[in-house]
Amino acid sequence: MSDRYDKLNHNTLMASVGSMSRRWSEAIRVAPPKNIEEYFTVAAPNGLVLADEMGAAIAQLSILTNAIRTTSYLEPDPLPEGSVQAMRNELDGDRPPSATAGLTQLTTLNDEIYGRLKDLRMADWKNEATSGSETISITDFAKGVSRVNAERLARATRTLAAVQ
Repeated sequence: MSDRYDKLNHNTLMASVGSMSRRWSEAIRVAPPKNIEEYFTVAAPNGLVLADEMGAAIAQLSILTNAIRTTSYLEPDPLPEGSVQAMRNELDGDRPPSATAGLTQLTTLNDEIYGRLKDLRMADWKNEATSGSETISITDFAKGVSRVNAERLARATRTLAAVQ
């Protein structure tokens, strides 16, 4: 798989991951007197639902958080099934109980990932772990974090715009 996220360099990845908490917060904001929870489970004409997009992002970012942590070890264990699919934004997840709860989870995950990546030495970004027959580096996982966030955020934004 090759896409625009595969071309991102270290600085761009850090800026992308570092801005995601703010970007999610801004994306799911609605003007008063509206309430985001009113639109959380409403299907857009294309069938997309904000709750599903947030749930998929949360599930995949959780997997990627663990993958980055594991891959940063000197001798990483094999990664669990789903790591590669999460990196490629191919998984779904359970809906969070509310938009507010989902935003809290997304903020926590993105902040944790950003902190982990920031604490790594540049050389550590080359660390690799295996998932099935694939070998993946921390750089690859960081690109996956950007991919999942950007694609799910774009879909969530379009979905919310369509149902308001």
